[in-house]
Amino acid sequence: MERLVKYIGYVLFIPIWWLQLLIPRNKNIWIFGAWYGNRYSDNSRYLYEYVKEHHPEIKAIWLTRSTKVKAQVVEKGGISYLTSSLKGVYYS
Repeated sequence: MERLVKYIGYVLFIPIWWLQLLIPRNKNIWIFGAWYGNRYSDNSRYLYEYVKEHHPEIKAIWLTRSTKVKAQVVEKGGISYLTSSLKGVYYS
């Protein structure tokens, strides 16, 4: 039963996937995240911080599920959105 619900979800997602192709892409926006959106750590953190510091032409965004992680990124001068927020969904 659980597999059936999963496959139905995939089928219902197909029209959304096609609609997202209509949204224009910007090569200067890079999205980062780590540990399924629960941490600000590891190589992705250091790459995010490097890009943020050395490449001002790139808009580096950290997506997270945790308000604590979002606050940590913003405190360090970064841009962060919750994955479930409108901006988080838009950028992802």
